[in-house]
Amino acid sequence: MANWSNITVGDVARAMGVSGHSVRNWIEDGLVEGAVKLPNKRWLLPDNVLDQLASKRVLIVFNTEMFRWLARDFAVYKHYQIVGYVNTNDLKNINEIKDIIKEKGADAIISKDTLDIELDSSISRFTL
Repeated sequence: MANWSNITVGDVARAMGVSGHSVRNWIEDGLVEGAVKLPNKRWLLPDNVLDQLASKRVLIVFNTEMFRWLARDFAVYKHYQIVGYVNTNDLKNINEIKDIIKEKGADAIISKDTLDIELDSSISRFTL
């Protein structure tokens, strides 16, 4: 069970230099484990919310340089740590991505499409 804090979405936004809207999007995207939306539409946040958001480790999966830079900008904007890049054109089998995720210690991927692979449920997917 999470330890709850008195930190608000606004506090998180100020600490990370982003808007409250961005923080709410991250929470709704599942990036904050243990966050609970209250009936008044406010969020009850765990005390480690800042650690969770600052520690998202993403692998960028791309097939064009243009998408690579778009995904990079997205990751930087979201304050994610980029652990690597994978060009799908260099893979023999799309399932190689699973091994690269483990090797890099990624807990999320950013890709242009949904990719036709089954990932562990602990890996978040962001499709741009």
